[in-house]
Amino acid sequence: MTDCEVLPQSDVRCCFRVLLAVDRLQARATVYSVAREIGCSRSLVQTALKVAAQQLGLVFERAGAAYQIIDWGVLNKSAVIALMASAEKATANTISAPH
Repeated sequence: MTDCEVLPQSDVRCCFRVLLAVDRLQARATVYSVAREIGCSRSLVQTALKVAAQQLGLVFERAGAAYQIIDWGVLNKSAVIALMASAEKATANTISAPH
């Protein structure tokens, strides 16, 4: 189960997952490939990119349909990676805990 299936779309961690997928996919970071990579809808990816640019100050460059993050705005990329790693670890522990 992906974060996008568990978390409400308004949760900032969904936006962070989109941003990290864009960063990871690099030249292949189209809306379609990001959505497929993280298991969410294309509309969620589009909304997350728009919110990241408008509210967090991220700057994207487009090469055809692919997005590239040029500037992380107010976000610290390393801190986002650490936050998401700890969130994934906590989710994994919750899912695997005996009931």
